[in-house]
Amino acid sequence: MKVLDELKAWLSAERKARNEKKAAKKAAALVRESEAIVQAREFSGEVYICFNNVPLLPADGLTWEVPTALAVAREAWLKWKEKEAEHEPRR
Repeated sequence: MKVLDELKAWLSAERKARNEKKAAKKAAALVRESEAIVQAREFSGEVYICFNNVPLLPADGLTWEVPTALAVAREAWLKWKEKEAEHEPRR
């Protein structure tokens, strides 16, 4: 019985280590993804917080109230969308 208990304990420890390694790997992948997707970029002469290269909020907007920041982010998105439409080929 002692050998079986030791084997169970070893197997349990291996599973725990594998799960912890898997969780750490997933967390690191999410951090890399967030760094690639959320950026600070220049758009029309101003630095913006961007999502997937889409400007959302001017950097100075980080201190604004949420409704103001949201309205400005929506406006920035619309301006970006209009600029993108200018560069799209006509069908």
